[in-house]
Amino acid sequence: MYIKKNIVLFFLFFSLIVFISSCVEVKFEQPQPAGIKAEKIFPVDLQGTYIDENNDTLIINDVTYRFGNGKTIFGGGGELSENLILKKYKKYYFLSEKNDSLWNIIVVKLKNKNDLKVFIIDCENKEKIEELKKITNVKERYKSEGEIDYYIINPDKKELKKMLRKEILTEVGTFKKFH
Repeated sequence: MYIKKNIVLFFLFFSLIVFISSCVEVKFEQPQPAGIKAEKIFPVDLQGTYIDENNDTLIINDVTYRFGNGKTIFGGGGELSENLILKKYKKYYFLSEKNDSLWNIIVVKLKNKNDLKVFIIDCENKEKIEELKKITNVKERYKSEGEIDYYIINPDKKELKKMLRKEILTEVGTFKKFH
């Protein structure tokens, strides 16, 4: 569970401090979903202060978000820009952050107006990676030791829809809106 929490923190808040070098990631060739216009602001429904089961805090404003450990230190955050892009597809929000020439993606879905569900592609789940390979082209990049470093994908809208339907994305946490 500790490793999954660190994976969630990295993908959700793109904090290099929390990054675990042994994790295999899925990176994207472009912000997701392809062909969908980027949001200029975080929608009002998403804006607010959220707390998860570990008392970590997520604050979403109109164009920024901040993440902290529930005390005073914020370990991550960002501002919507050409390198941090928010897009909506169906009931999901895709937050894409550019890292070199590729994109890290985190997916969230607001449920019941108060629960922010967080999803990632769990690369440690080999069945999901095999299913992903059936849906879209998956390129593997290797470390010098011969181990997989990360995967690269570039799904079109149809493939992304299939990924959502086949539950390739794994729910890894929930933030509750604080009133």
